[in-house]
Amino acid sequence: MRPAEIVPAAQAQPLPGDGTLDPAGADLTEWKVPGQCDASALHPIGPDAFLFAVDENNSLRSWSAVAGVREWANLHSLVEGAGVSLSDREIDIEAVAALEDRLLWIGSHGLNRRGRERPNRRLLLATSLPGSTGAGTLRGQPVDLLPALLDHPELTPLLTPLFAPGQPVPPKKGGLNIEALASDGQALLVGLRSPLDDEGRALLLGLGNPLPLL
Repeated sequence: MRPAEIVPAAQAQPLPGDGTLDPAGADLTEWKVPGQCDASALHPIGPDAFLFAVDENNSLRSWSAVAGVREWANLHSLVEGAGVSLSDREIDIEAVAALEDRLLWIGSHGLNRRGRERPNRRLLLATSLPGSTGAGTLRGQPVDLLPALLDHPELTPLLTPLFAPGQPVPPKKGGLNIEALASDGQALLVGLRSPLDDEGRALLLGLGNPLPLL
């Protein structure tokens, strides 16, 4: 099996026409989920059901039009059960993508707002797919992507200064902040909210063959 590798992602193709989407032509249904806020990652599991994470909470929850909100997996228990200490802090889950027989969830990998290290946010982890077994389970071992990002020759000049001793850069001031995740069925695309490149554009990183990491 090939090792995982971080590679530059191809430029995203522009949307047709003027680059905008017209929701009037789409088949959209609005669902209201009372009592839930700041949901940062969502995975559909049916026409009227989905899994979601809240980036201030270490719980993955399911929602359906029939059953409402239920806890699907407690990430705190799963991750600490795998030997990774969270020190009772949030993982700061930002996005999810399906790959083969599992869901991959990613934390922001950033510092906190004061520029302090938060290893609990530097996690890429896999869970089972929703199915008849009920609660979600951890698949493999959670991994910290930061060392690989810092070691990549194209990213080192951009990222290393953000973690400089005495001068760390928090996410809201342009520090590292992972915000999105997608899969093409073989690789992952990791979207960064910050830092931006020299032309003020967001970065999209390709993570080839990621499953051996986990």
